[in-house]
Amino acid sequence: METRRIRLREVEKRDFPILFSWRNTEKFRFFFHHNENVINYDMFCDEFTMDATVRQFQFVIEKTNTNELIGLTFIHSFSVVNNHCFLNLFLKEPFERKGYGVDAFILFCRFLFNTAEIKKVYAEAFSYNALSIACMRHSGMTEIKGLTKKKLHLGNEYNILRFSCDTAILQKWANVEEKLLRQRLP
Repeated sequence: METRRIRLREVEKRDFPILFSWRNTEKFRFFFHHNENVINYDMFCDEFTMDATVRQFQFVIEKTNTNELIGLTFIHSFSVVNNHCFLNLFLKEPFERKGYGVDAFILFCRFLFNTAEIKKVYAEAFSYNALSIACMRHSGMTEIKGLTKKKLHLGNEYNILRFSCDTAILQKWANVEEKLLRQRLP
């Protein structure tokens, strides 16, 4: 799956050193992963392998013009009965605020809606994670009001915000589809 700027591809063993370099950053531990501890490379390999067994789809985000890895995305809590899932997305800091998160989100959702038969996608962000919240809003997700989930972070309690979108968002994206997706000739 790719756009003019990024591609989503399956994680390969050769990606592990880069993924490990991200894993122990504060951003990854406090915004993205369930385990906030710093770990060594062997522990990372075990952790990543175990995490991969519970994730239906997991892709690295790669710049198309340089093949540089710039992020990671996956779904969790996939419900076959209700056809919904939760989406997580991580970007390296130099690629934030440049539209790569929105591109990756839209590309992944299009895949989930059109190929994996998902009907609704959820995403969550801690109230202190302004970049993720902006990405979700710019991609067209709607905040679900009234949730009372909280997280303790560095001694302070923060709200967990939940957003959602369903297949109706595809119509909203249709207006920008020509700009987003690379034209493929037969």
